[in-house]
Amino acid sequence: MVTLYQRGGPATGMPTRTEQGDLLFAIRAGHSETPRLVLASGDLVEAFYDAVQAFNYAERYQTVVVHLVDKALASTTCTVPPFDLEAIRIERGELFVPPADTDGRNGYKRFALTASGISPRALLGQPGGTHWLTGGEHTELGRVTEDPGVREQMMEKRARKMELALREIPREEKFKVYGDAEAPFTVMSWGSNKGAILEALQRLADDGLAARLVQVRLLWPFPADDLQPFLDSADPLVVVETNYSGQFAQLLRAQTGRASDYLVVKYNGRPISGEELYRALCAIARGCDERRLVLRNPWE
Repeated sequence: MVTLYQRGGPATGMPTRTEQGDLLFAIRAGHSETPRLVLASGDLVEAFYDAVQAFNYAERYQTVVVHLVDKALASTTCTVPPFDLEAIRIERGELFVPPADTDGRNGYKRFALTASGISPRALLGQPGGTHWLTGGEHTELGRVTEDPGVREQMMEKRARKMELALREIPREEKFKVYGDAEAPFTVMSWGSNKGAILEALQRLADDGLAARLVQVRLLWPFPADDLQPFLDSADPLVVVETNYSGQFAQLLRAQTGRASDYLVVKYNGRPISGEELYRALCAIARGCDERRLVLRNPWE
């Protein structure tokens, strides 16, 4: 499990300021098509429970999990309700059960080809659990191979893990909906923008304008099918991000075919405030001609 908290680049960039510039990096970094899960927390309470869940996902799906936060969350100090430690469950995933008559030479297949893509995992010291590990492509026994048929089988096996994750992970762990769930005015975002968006939506509600936030928490594999009903009913669809290029908006369009109607971005190193976002959403509600709104404040 990797925790990635984002700040402005390039290189040293703005090490004490926030940004959401690593989303596409977290999903695609690395050579070849290495499977991984990417999840993002929206506040400190979520960050605590998501850290536990990231470890659980890593063991359940036997793959890399990237837990995305950003400098705004990493440097935040606030009072939160006591964490419910009784609600935390540690999941070890599918474990290898050695045969009763094993002599330690039973040919344990650490990378067994399974329908789910998950191979039973031996714990250290288990009788019959001795196996090979390698950084190269491997057979079911872990031996290095470049056999084209085995390569295809192992690639397809690893891909099945992501398909399984999309099926198994509950909807509430993939995304959450706030505000008026039936409102067509839809704000879609991720990460620490959550607080500012909720404040802005409450102010819109006070003005008589119903709106909803769809906070996407599982960013890879992308929950396109689960989000489709909200995309179909969104009018307008507003994406809010703390980066220059709208990386989530790019991901959304690539995975669903739906482009945002408006993109609201901020990239001066400061987090989005509820006040400035409220003004931007009011402009959009009035039929703003600009499709890309940049939140600027030289006095921050």
